[in-house]
Amino acid sequence: MERKTKEVDWEVDENGCWICISHGRNKDGYPQIRYKGKTWGLHRLVYAKLKGEIPEGYVVRHTCDNCACIHPDHLIIGTQADNIRDRDERGHSACGTSNGNHKLTEKDVRAILADTQHTQAELGEMFGVDRSEISLIKNRKSWK
Repeated sequence: MERKTKEVDWEVDENGCWICISHGRNKDGYPQIRYKGKTWGLHRLVYAKLKGEIPEGYVVRHTCDNCACIHPDHLIIGTQADNIRDRDERGHSACGTSNGNHKLTEKDVRAILADTQHTQAELGEMFGVDRSEISLIKNRKSWK
């Protein structure tokens, strides 16, 4: 027995995004829908229905950077590398204290960078992080 799919409803925001208000979101904020026995990201289903098949290994990207948006004109396909590049170029990576997994503060990082007395292992112990994190900071690969 096929169940009827719940109707999709949205509101238009100040950027012209169609913000889904009818369906729940996953942990990353993307609206989800059950369709033909499968759970879909609603943006992916909208793209597939209105623009065509999504090739294997491709993702649906938001040109508006709003994961709740389902406006077909804001959706394009690309690779995960394209998606990551979009995120980085638009400054949407969670960096420093904006990253929910951070253990260090900006003050800690400044102290680590200024410290010339301790080894990286010692600094790691002092700040409660792995020596490899201290190395990334000292070599300006993280906390730039």
